[in-house]
Amino acid sequence: MTTRTIGNVRGMPELPDIDEATRGILLYLLLALLALAIFVFGNPDGFVVTDFPAL
Repeated sequence: MTTRTIGNVRGMPELPDIDEATRGILLYLLLALLALAIFVFGNPDGFVVTDFPAL
C-alpha cells in the first residue's frame, strides 16, 4: 500500500486536491491582495495616505 506524502508533514491531514480553476482564482486573489498591500503600505510617489495617519 502506497501513500502520498505531499501535504502530510508531521501528522498533518492531507490537503484535498484543488482543481485548476479554484487554484487560479486563489492565486489571482492572492496577487491582488499583495498588490493592494504594496500600494497602500509602500506609499508610492504621487499617492498620499491620508486615511491612516498612524501608519
